[in-house]
Amino acid sequence: MEVEEARRKAANLFSKIGPPSDRPLIEVGRREGQGRGFFEHLLAMTPSGFPLPQLLHFGFTRLLDLKTYGPEEKLLWGICFDYSGATFGFEHRKFGLRALCEPNKLDSPLLQEVLGKARALTDIAEVYLKSGFVAAQLNGNCFTVQNLFPRLDARYRFLRERAEAAYSTAPPPPQTRKMKNATVTEFDPERPQREGGALGTAAVDPYYSCQEHLFCL
Repeated sequence: MEVEEARRKAANLFSKIGPPSDRPLIEVGRREGQGRGFFEHLLAMTPSGFPLPQLLHFGFTRLLDLKTYGPEEKLLWGICFDYSGATFGFEHRKFGLRALCEPNKLDSPLLQEVLGKARALTDIAEVYLKSGFVAAQLNGNCFTVQNLFPRLDARYRFLRERAEAAYSTAPPPPQTRKMKNATVTEFDPERPQREGGALGTAAVDPYYSCQEHLFCL
């Protein structure tokens, strides 16, 4: 699928789209999630059928030429638009994708229509990306991968050296303190293993991150 065809299909899908108004919006599903546990509440507010929020972002921005806002606090991107005289939106937040609408549209067929068309828009974006766009970007060297090897390797080696030093350090000598009614002797023979283990465990994260990064490069 060429970009012109993808744009045409997206425009036909959202033929009634227009600039957004300033009417207040609320999260779809917040009402249904009230009184539930934390994860159940989040699940109620997460619209189904959108496994990759970035496909929706690509469809709205690259195929429909809409403008997004963000990033902001706990928000990666957001987008609002009018459809058939009502305002809707989507936001990619810290805990996932959120659909937005006017309060009086929560139970309307129009909301379900917009959600359905948004899912169809992600299908168009996916077909377009799979049909040659990604391969063309890769073959044309139109991408950048930041080289994080020096940073990750240095972090791993720093923590490993500190772990080895902690393991090889002798336990601190016993310390005697005089209390009001007694003399207390404190001895910590497990300190080298405890501190070495803490540093060694921390070194595991940059080690595997570095290996994964080498595969990417």
